[in-house]
Amino acid sequence: MEERYAKKAGIGQRGNTLVLLLAILVIVFCVFTFIQLSMRLTSTDGAVSNNSYYKGIFDWFRLPSNFETLLSRPWTLLTYMFMHDGVFHLIGNIIWLWIFGFILQDLAGNKTIIPLFVYGGLSGGVLFLISMNIFPGLKTASSLATLEGASAGVMAIAIATTILAPNYRFFPMINGGIPLWIITVIFVIVDFAMVAKDINSGGHISHIGGAAFGWLFMWQFKKGTDWSNGMNQLFKWFNNL
Repeated sequence: MEERYAKKAGIGQRGNTLVLLLAILVIVFCVFTFIQLSMRLTSTDGAVSNNSYYKGIFDWFRLPSNFETLLSRPWTLLTYMFMHDGVFHLIGNIIWLWIFGFILQDLAGNKTIIPLFVYGGLSGGVLFLISMNIFPGLKTASSLATLEGASAGVMAIAIATTILAPNYRFFPMINGGIPLWIITVIFVIVDFAMVAKDINSGGHISHIGGAAFGWLFMWQFKKGTDWSNGMNQLFKWFNNL
């Protein structure tokens, strides 16, 4: 239990997995943006270069809802959570990841961040695939729908952090502060509302999958079972090579 509750990790401190995860997201975005820009600058037709970029490169890393397409690129169930096509999408996820990840890393140690993010992303991806191929209201778009972004993994971290410390307060100098659980509830409600309004329904359904896993993860964590151990042991074995 002593290893779980590590001291707060500084930005440049070794073992700060939150900063590592943030760096990976930014680097991946920059690499693919550079590729897209290079293709655009070397082409006389912007529409053609964009089409070539998405069909020939980007689509091979984001998650397709069509199972037949998924079978030809199964790795997208993992890679989609690191892909962002818009800078504001990336910035939004980074802000949320920093806020909740900073609290979680401080309270539960730095070994939970990446496993929780990955498992939450996988859960969100699976729920996205199931929903887009079962519900009639979503199935009509399943052949074209894709999923990208870190939102499901970030949502898993947000819910897990809220379960661990629901009364953690933001802006405590303002009338005692705002409890963490209130902020999280507001965003979960917004996610459900966007599904009902058909605004990126598949993406927000994946957030629900991430949230559900975050709740299960922290429920077990508080009972003494750490689901991140398996992935951490894999990291340790790989690092020892």
